[in-house]
Amino acid sequence: MAGLLLICGLAVAADDETTVLEEYRRASVLSEEEAGPVTEEVRQAHLAALAAYDEAVASRDPKHPGYAAAREAWAPLAAGGDPASTYHLGLLHMFGLGGASFDQLKAVRLIEAAAERRYPPAQTFMGLLAERGEGMMVAADESLALAWYTHGAQGGHCAAVRRLVRAYQEGELGVAPDAGAADDWRARLDGCRKR
Repeated sequence: MAGLLLICGLAVAADDETTVLEEYRRASVLSEEEAGPVTEEVRQAHLAALAAYDEAVASRDPKHPGYAAAREAWAPLAAGGDPASTYHLGLLHMFGLGGASFDQLKAVRLIEAAAERRYPPAQTFMGLLAERGEGMMVAADESLALAWYTHGAQGGHCAAVRRLVRAYQEGELGVAPDAGAADDWRARLDGCRKR
């Protein structure tokens, strides 16, 4: 569970408030027209929930109160259309954490909604689900996995970039081995975001 929980998220590290808001917007890969203005209030609420969530993940205790605090903060933000919060709320439902129902179908719907709103960690997670095939939730589909990973990598998500490097290097996900494509994706690793 921790491996899946740690592959995606949002990290914001900047001093200037304007820069922080722009980094949040870039991480969500939505223009202001698509998502509406990202307010300092939304950003602060999401980051506070993310801190509680990270503390809970680090504790390795599935009953850690940080999960419930994160769920309480993310639910209204997700209802307001924030893709980062929608994605993280989906993760809580995926594993039944923090008082969220253990409802993998609902989880996939939330994560897919965030992916469709071009949130790179959600796109990467959808790639993972399509690659592995998750029964009735997401059928195994290499071409769909490749598409989702590509979207996540284009949004700068490190896990997606690394997966594409390996896919092109080894000839996985339905692509032929292509050292040039692997090198092109590898060159993006320096500028990618882990969350």
